[in-house]
Amino acid sequence: MPLSPSQYPLIAAGAVLSLAGLWLLARRRFSRKPEPLHIADSGGASRLSEPTRLTCGLIMVIVGYHIIIWAFPPYLTAVQLNRHSWYIWILISLLAIGGSILMDQVDRKNDGAGGDTPS
Repeated sequence: MPLSPSQYPLIAAGAVLSLAGLWLLARRRFSRKPEPLHIADSGGASRLSEPTRLTCGLIMVIVGYHIIIWAFPPYLTAVQLNRHSWYIWILISLLAIGGSILMDQVDRKNDGAGGDTPS
């Protein structure tokens, strides 16, 4: 069964999202000295911690996979999320990423207040 032109955008978007997620998962930080998981730049702006970066990457891979799978008829694919409740899966993904970023901020605030930090 050949693909129709209406399926190409879904496949392309899913592939880009999955590849970006894989890049986040595979990316390593190169540094001369070991850095803690929660890093603050000198300007006060903070970068993503390792757990948040991994959460974002994993969610991007999962959502990208399902976007690609949704381009095909349900009887051709073995595993896919319900197409009619796509907004629930997006909400769950955003809550996971938002929760991880929130925990990063709480952790940074506790470290700045003299909390329990490893030496």
